[in-house]
Amino acid sequence: MRSRSVASALRCVASARRCKAEASPSPSVALASSSRCVTESVTTASFESQVSGYVSLGNGVWAVVSSLGANNVMVILDNHVSKPGWCCSNSDGNGFFGDKYFNPDLWIKGLTQMATIFNGVSNVVGMSLRNELRGPDRMYMQKGAEAVHSANPDVLVILSGLSYDKDLSFLRNQQVNLTFTGKLVFEMHWYGFSDGQAWLSGNPNQVCGRVVDNMMRLSGFLLDQGWPLLVSEFGMDLRGTNVNDNRYINCFLATVAELDLDWALWTLVGSYYLREGVIGLNEVYGVLDWSWCENRNSSFLERISAVQSPFRGPGLSETNLHKVIFHPLTGLCVLRKSLFEPLRLGPCTDSESWSYSAQKTLTLKGTYFCLQANELENPAKLGIICTDSTSKWETISDSKMHLSTKVDNGSTACLDVDSENTIVVSSCKCLGRDNMCDPGSQWFKLVDSTRSSCSTKSFLQMDSILALPGKDFIWKLLRSALDKNKVIKMGRFIFFTFFSLVSLLVIFPTVIPQSKPVMAQPLYTNSRWIVDGGGQRVKLACVNWVSHLEAMVTEGLSKQPVDAISKKIASMGFNCVRLTWPLFLVTNDSLASVTVRQSFQSLGLSDTISGIQANNPSIIDLPLIKAFQVK
Repeated sequence: MRSRSVASALRCVASARRCKAEASPSPSVALASSSRCVTESVTTASFESQVSGYVSLGNGVWAVVSSLGANNVMVILDNHVSKPGWCCSNSDGNGFFGDKYFNPDLWIKGLTQMATIFNGVSNVVGMSLRNELRGPDRMYMQKGAEAVHSANPDVLVILSGLSYDKDLSFLRNQQVNLTFTGKLVFEMHWYGFSDGQAWLSGNPNQVCGRVVDNMMRLSGFLLDQGWPLLVSEFGMDLRGTNVNDNRYINCFLATVAELDLDWALWTLVGSYYLREGVIGLNEVYGVLDWSWCENRNSSFLERISAVQSPFRGPGLSETNLHKVIFHPLTGLCVLRKSLFEPLRLGPCTDSESWSYSAQKTLTLKGTYFCLQANELENPAKLGIICTDSTSKWETISDSKMHLSTKVDNGSTACLDVDSENTIVVSSCKCLGRDNMCDPGSQWFKLVDSTRSSCSTKSFLQMDSILALPGKDFIWKLLRSALDKNKVIKMGRFIFFTFFSLVSLLVIFPTVIPQSKPVMAQPLYTNSRWIVDGGGQRVKLACVNWVSHLEAMVTEGLSKQPVDAISKKIASMGFNCVRLTWPLFLVTNDSLASVTVRQSFQSLGLSDTISGIQANNPSIIDLPLIKAFQVK
C-alpha cells in the first residue's frame, strides 16, 4: 500500500454534514498508479449509436454513460446541486427552491434538457430530481416530475425527501398528484452520522430499535402504502476504525435485507480531483482505493453481496415463501452441510429455507428438523423433538435481532457465531444499557424470501421422503425412537429404515438452480416494487459516482480508463450507478465553451490534466457542456 501524507481530518460540524475523507498525495501519483490496473477495453460504438444526432460523443460524462451501458450497468442521473461543489450544508445556496443558486425555473429547464438528451438511451433508467432538499415544503417537485416525464417518459422519476432526504412524512396523508403512473419512486438517505454519535454513545440494541422505528415513521411507511423506496445514499468509513459506522451498518444491512430495499452505496470514488480545497482527497467511504485500482475493503463487498439480489417480488417465485436466517455482521446466512455437522454461516445464495411457526420453532422447510439448543458454548443442532423449550426461539431486545432460547439447564441463551463461523449457543449479551458492548455476532434477521438456493442439496433434502407413502408413520417412528423410554426397543429398526431412505438421496441429489432474470428496460413500478418490461422484479443495487464537483467532470478519469472503471463496477456486483451532476452544467451559458482541459487549468490541476491525457485522452479538449446539448 502506498504511504500517504494525512492532512488534518475533516470534522463533522453539523448533523447533516458528511465527514467521509482524508487527504492523500498529489495527483501526480495517478500516472504511476494507473499502470497497476490493466483492463481490456470495451467497445461502446454500438451503444453510442443509440443517441447519434443528439449529443457529441467522447466527452467525460457521455463516455461514462456509454461505457456503463456496454457493461450492462444501469444509470440514474441525480441532480445533486446547482452550483458545482461539495454537498451539503444549510448555507450553501443549493438547498431549496429560491436559494441563491436554486432558481426553480432554471431547475425545471435543466431537468428537461437532461431528460431530453438521454431519451432513448436504454441504460439510463431513472432521474432523481434533486438531492437532499433542505427546506420546509415540497414546492415545485410536481412540476419537476411532470417536466422529466414529458421529455423522457421511459425513465423512473425519483423524488427526494426533506431534511437532507430523511423525511418523507409529508406524503403520509397526501400523495403527489401526477398525470402519469407506474414511474414514481421515492428516495431517502441513511448514514450512521444521520443520528449524530448515537451509535457510539448508546447501547446498539436500543439505538437500532429507535432508529429503525423512526425511519419507518418518516419514510418506510411508503412501502406499506405501495410505493417503491430507494435508499439512494448510505455508507461507512471502510477503514473499519469508526465505531459509530461499524455499529450502524449492522442495523442498516439487517433492515435492508428484511425490507428488501433498493439502494445506492456512497460511494465508488477512491479519491477526488479537488474537494473542499484539497487536491487528491482520499475518500474513505469509497469502495475503490485512492488509485481507483483496487478494492478498498474486499470484506465489505462480500458483506453486501447478499443484498445485491432480490429476496422476493413480482416474478420471483422460484420457491414458496420461506425464511432465511441472515447475519448482518458478516452478510452471510445460516447453512447446514449434513445431519452430522454443525450449522455454519455461508453465502445466502446457498441458504436453507426455514419456516418460523406460531410456536416459535425454526424448522427446515420440507422436513421435520428444527433448530435446537443444547448447552452453552456448544453448537446449535438440528433435531426432530421440537416441542420442548430448547426448540423455541424468540426475537428479543429492542433490535429484535437476538434469537433467544432455553438450554438444558434452564438458563436463557442466544444464537451466536464463533470465530470459525459455526452457529453456537451463548449467553445473551448487550441486553442492558451498556454502550461499550457490541452485540453484532448475536444479531440475526429472519428474512422473507421466495428465491431458491443455487446449491446442490442431497443428504438432508427431504422433499423426496415427504412424498413417499407412509411418511407420517416414518416420522412418528423417528420421534418414538428418540423418546428416552423407547430408544432400546425401536432404535435399530428406525436407524436402518430411515437411513436406507436417505441414502437414496445421496445417490440422486437434487440440484436447485438460482435464476438470473434478464432485465428488459425501461423500468416501471408495480406497487412497492421496481420491475422490468416483463413484470419481473429488478432490484437496484447501485453505487454513487460523483460528477458534481468544481471540475464538472466525472471523478477518477485521471486515474483509470473509463472502461476499466465500468468493468470494475460490474465485477463488484453493482447493476446500477447513481451519477451525480450539477445544474449549472446545463443552465449556465458561460460554461458553453469551457473544455475539460480549461476546467482543470482554472482549478490549477495540471497533474490531473496529465492523468486524463494518459487514461482518457479523447475527452481532454471537448467542451464540458456538449454532453448535455441537443443538436
